[in-house]
Amino acid sequence: MVIGNPPYNVGQNHENDNNKNRKYEVIDKRVAETYAKDSKASSKTALSDPYVKFFRWATDRLARPGTASSLSYQTIVS
Repeated sequence: MVIGNPPYNVGQNHENDNNKNRKYEVIDKRVAETYAKDSKASSKTALSDPYVKFFRWATDRLARPGTASSLSYQTIVS
């Protein structure tokens, strides 16, 4: 089981607004190989968000079967 509380900053107006995205080469590569590769979206900007990176990191570490969970704010759940 992996539990986390990743930051969420996809909607920030400027990259320096309190929570700048960081580069994590291994995780960024995994996101590109999986989520971005299979996505039909015209913009993949949100895939650089730490929230997405957490889920990629967590699911890569799960044993089968396994559970990944995260704290989330209300608008994602609604």
